[in-house]
Amino acid sequence: MIRLVVLLLFMGFLAGETTAQLYFGRNKVQYAGFDWQVLKTTHFDIYYDGKMEELATVGAAYAEEVYTDLLMRFGEPPGDRIPLIFYSSPVHFEQTNTTDGLIPPGVGGFFEFMKGRVVLPADGNLFRFRHVIRHELVHVFTFNRFNQLNRAHRIPDSRFYPLWFTEGIAEYWSGDPPDAQSRMVIRDAVINGTILVPSRFYLVQGTYYMYKLGEHFLHFLADTYGERVLNRLISNAWKTIDFGQNLQLATGRTPGELDQEWLYWLRTRYWPTGAADPPAITGSLPVQTRGFHMHPRLWTDQSGTTWCYFIGNRTGYTSLYRSPVPDLQTGDLPDEPTLVLQGERTPDVEWIKPFDNGFDIGPGGRIALAVRSGESDVLHLFHADKPDERETLAFKTLVKITGLSWSPDGTRLVFSALDETGRQDLWTLAPATRSLTRLTHDYFDERMPVFSPDGSWILFSTDRTPAGERGAMAVAAMPSGGGTVQSVTDPGLYTDLVAGFSPSGDFLFTSDRYGSAAAFRLPWSDLEPILTGKTPSVTARKVTAISGYLYHPVPYDETLLAAVYEKGGFSIRQVPLVPGTDQVTIRREKADTWKPTPLQVDRSGPVAAYEKTYSLEVAQGAIYTEPLLGTMGGVALAFGDMLGDDRFYLMMYNNAETLSELLENINISVARVTRDRRLNVAYGGFHFQGRRYDLEDPDVFFRERLIGGFYSFSWPLSRFDRVESSVTLAWSRKESIGYPTLFGGGLYLESGQTQREAWLISNSIGYVYDNSLWAYTGPLDGYRYGLSLGYTTDFRYNRVNYYSILADHRYYLRLSDRSNWSSRLQFRMNDGQEARRYFMIGSWDIRGYPNYSIRGRKLWQTNQELRFPLLDNLGLRLPMADINLPWFRGALFADAGNAWDDTYPGTIGSFGGGIRLGLGGALTLRYDTGKTWSGDPANLSGSWFHQFFFGWDF
Repeated sequence: MIRLVVLLLFMGFLAGETTAQLYFGRNKVQYAGFDWQVLKTTHFDIYYDGKMEELATVGAAYAEEVYTDLLMRFGEPPGDRIPLIFYSSPVHFEQTNTTDGLIPPGVGGFFEFMKGRVVLPADGNLFRFRHVIRHELVHVFTFNRFNQLNRAHRIPDSRFYPLWFTEGIAEYWSGDPPDAQSRMVIRDAVINGTILVPSRFYLVQGTYYMYKLGEHFLHFLADTYGERVLNRLISNAWKTIDFGQNLQLATGRTPGELDQEWLYWLRTRYWPTGAADPPAITGSLPVQTRGFHMHPRLWTDQSGTTWCYFIGNRTGYTSLYRSPVPDLQTGDLPDEPTLVLQGERTPDVEWIKPFDNGFDIGPGGRIALAVRSGESDVLHLFHADKPDERETLAFKTLVKITGLSWSPDGTRLVFSALDETGRQDLWTLAPATRSLTRLTHDYFDERMPVFSPDGSWILFSTDRTPAGERGAMAVAAMPSGGGTVQSVTDPGLYTDLVAGFSPSGDFLFTSDRYGSAAAFRLPWSDLEPILTGKTPSVTARKVTAISGYLYHPVPYDETLLAAVYEKGGFSIRQVPLVPGTDQVTIRREKADTWKPTPLQVDRSGPVAAYEKTYSLEVAQGAIYTEPLLGTMGGVALAFGDMLGDDRFYLMMYNNAETLSELLENINISVARVTRDRRLNVAYGGFHFQGRRYDLEDPDVFFRERLIGGFYSFSWPLSRFDRVESSVTLAWSRKESIGYPTLFGGGLYLESGQTQREAWLISNSIGYVYDNSLWAYTGPLDGYRYGLSLGYTTDFRYNRVNYYSILADHRYYLRLSDRSNWSSRLQFRMNDGQEARRYFMIGSWDIRGYPNYSIRGRKLWQTNQELRFPLLDNLGLRLPMADINLPWFRGALFADAGNAWDDTYPGTIGSFGGGIRLGLGGALTLRYDTGKTWSGDPANLSGSWFHQFFFGWDF
């Protein structure tokens, strides 16, 4: 959508002769119509959908509590009132317009520093909700502190601090020690020798590992030098742009000394665990190890083969796979998995959740799979051998579905679901009748439910335990038809997660109470008397002995198949059952509950419906002089409301040649873009006058005056495809400059006159589809295509009349994990009176030819490119600084095509090779060399061309 906005801002230049346009990219779809309300507390303006008012007031109390604590820590307030925008679910959060880019699943929130907005979703867990609020408010306070120091010492605000530090300090000051997942990631890096030292933290950017690396390093600094060192790091940051020097100022240690102290600190904490329990890689057999793999589930077909179904991301798309279970005794290597259901390429399977337990296999091989499709999750039901024959169930009030589990007789499903109010509760479903039953209705987090072997009970994990407000999860149970919730595992600051039942009736769950998340087992014959009150207590014993964390284990013979974090990824491994001495007490008690922060908070004003107010978001100005067009100066402004749903764009510049033309040559364009509904709309008006040098215009160099308006819309059909249309109405007066124009022009316009007046109306409509998967320098997999049609006419004088066609198809064939064959076929045509021309330039078109030399009203081209990795990283250690250049990729290419007006001049082309360098994911540098040909590929140019360009691969 943002590219459409940019197009509209400058549409005034093209309004008289608009051609069809195509822009690729996935869509941010605003499915929900939010009823925005505003709650004003002492320090916050809190924006929320009316459906989540109760949860919003809880969040408001959390925010005020955090504000008070951070104010004591920093000693000064962050300035103005803080806008805090809540969404009731991650699904709704991904629709936010406070940022233009797509928000990938899994983002927990962000601080947008242009307007000081904090934007975050609830996910059904109040502990995590409070944690994210605190994390983002730490960003607010630290950002304000950085800016105050920079202004006080006259340092530009554009100076940035390492992301590992800003995210690490937000995690550290979020008030909790590193959690189990954080320890898991760092322990894995220590054991496998991949842990980074502080002097090389710059090698990692924007990953979960970076967050946890920064958090652990700041704990190390606080443990070693005292917490005041963290305040010194912030207070001294203005003194040097090199954060390594800042660390040396704060600690008094050289980078080498700090590296060694950091490694020693880590080993004293994580090596003992590795010695007590072997790492997963030595204590188990691999089932699947390449890529990310989660949620193993087993099914035995009619031939007796046992298959492991799992959610995996092996190619960049998260999908459902299966592979035979390897034999533990023979130690056979696992087979390459088979794709069962492709994800992230079509609207019916927009996304398969990789970390939430979103599928199960029931009796007879019936699979229930929760996927994102449109505005919420849906259930796909299908047989394990027939994934294309799917039944789809959708529920209007349920936004996110996790923790699916079949009943023993296959007639019911139990799952956890997040509704529009932000509550995550237990539900049962009878697929045959589509009867949906809600079992719980509160703000406690319930997940991973399973039926007991006789179907009479449901066991699940919940935070309705005395330590739940601090993040603990315990195992609980309730009758399968609903009723009183009673605790199963003893309360404590642990994370106990239900795994399920074995075929023999043993109940399995994981717990981190002894360090790693190990598996514990208890026979149903011992557990059932506890639930019915016949036995006061029993003991579940630990049955695994590895240092890794087990996720979603499922029994198989005398082993468990589980997802295990190792070497920076999730593998599925076959873990032997080894009875141990660690144990968990199981007793029957009514589940203890805790109350969240009181819902009533002090307010400085009443809750009111949201009213749009606009503020400046972007302001840019420029002035330049060049021989052809003379001197020009202008400004571009953008104004938007707090939610980003409504924006105004203003562009104004002047290109007067004399003082008398100053008022006449004021050029202005005003546009409004509204995005609060699924239909994105833009409209506005413009006035442009002055000399123009336009390579796409048939006259190239002329003087023109344009006055008109435009209306445009974009209707996203799904995340992948959309329909776009626009109409422009303009009055145009063109006149010859009075001397020969370039490219063979004369004293007259194409119409044969020295002046032409026209009333123009331009229409266009287009369709775009894009499911491409991007790597560091451009698309790596998938396909993207589009078709656009346009028509422009002078409805009064009939001096302009032409139609436009643009077709573009691009396909990316994956050859290996990081190499592909990229193919593009493109056709463009403008045909009629005063039709505009196209031209080719740079390495996005036919390479090796001078810029703008290929130009015409009709154009076709094909580009074929083999892309492959060259170097993952090139590091240069220079006296003044270390330079890290990542992501070198190579390419072999062949191009063909041409552009023409009336008579086709013959095909031209080029072939050769090149190098691409990705710089931090923001910029790609491109170098190509090769030879050109004309008419016949054998008719080669005599010399090699060399071409440098920048921009993504096509």
